[in-house]
Amino acid sequence: MNMHEHSFRIRSLLCRSVFCFLLAVTLQGCLPGDGASSFSGQVLDEQNQPVIDADVTISDAPNNKKQLLMSPWKLKTHAEGKFQITSAHAPAEGGLILEVKKEGYEPYQKQYAAGSVYANLIINLKPKDESEPKVPEQ
Repeated sequence: MNMHEHSFRIRSLLCRSVFCFLLAVTLQGCLPGDGASSFSGQVLDEQNQPVIDADVTISDAPNNKKQLLMSPWKLKTHAEGKFQITSAHAPAEGGLILEVKKEGYEPYQKQYAAGSVYANLIINLKPKDESEPKVPEQ
């Protein structure tokens, strides 16, 4: 092997090593428990029937010292009322707010610790009390 081939192999090995290192560092920040949070579950009504097309939002808790998310993560429940959100964020302590809204139901809101996996959540929405007079928005 001549000097040119040897030099090329060393540079190629070095480039692959640097790429693998950078990939590992990047992926480490996306693993639940460090720089990601995961929520999955099902939204049901009082009769334990799926609530379809409910709005599910994950956002920063107002008391966080540092902003974890660039913007809230939003999705809708599908035909079985199920949802799943995995949100990569900066590794930090703090909380995330899980909020579920659907017309005709009282909104659900709960704070969870960031950097964890919350699987198989069951969220029961209560019907909105329509007997209360509505105040017009201004």
